[in-house]
Amino acid sequence: MNHICRGKKTNLGAVEYKEAAAAVVDLSRPPEISQPNQVLKRERGTYSQYSGEDCVKIGKFASKNGNKKTLKRFAKEFPNLKESTVCTFKKSFRNQLSAQTREGNVQPLMSLATQKHG
Repeated sequence: MNHICRGKKTNLGAVEYKEAAAAVVDLSRPPEISQPNQVLKRERGTYSQYSGEDCVKIGKFASKNGNKKTLKRFAKEFPNLKESTVCTFKKSFRNQLSAQTREGNVQPLMSLATQKHG
């Protein structure tokens, strides 16, 4: 509630100051939000589903070539692919690959375990 400058002297008491500050906050809120603790809900976007094989393919390519090149390479096949998704697949691919190496398993990765949303 620091919308009114505290550094300047005013003739307002503490109660009046808080009321004035609250009024300034109320004026700055969009009209849809009437209560101070009410949060405007946005509609969530849709998630794209990727198979475990696709995750491995994208993650492996990203590990070798980087996120930007991966986005360009898979733009036609996966038009909704985002850089954050590529980064997630790359990280998951590297983690599973290093886990397999520690266990002594030399078989190539065929699928990444997909995480559940929600």
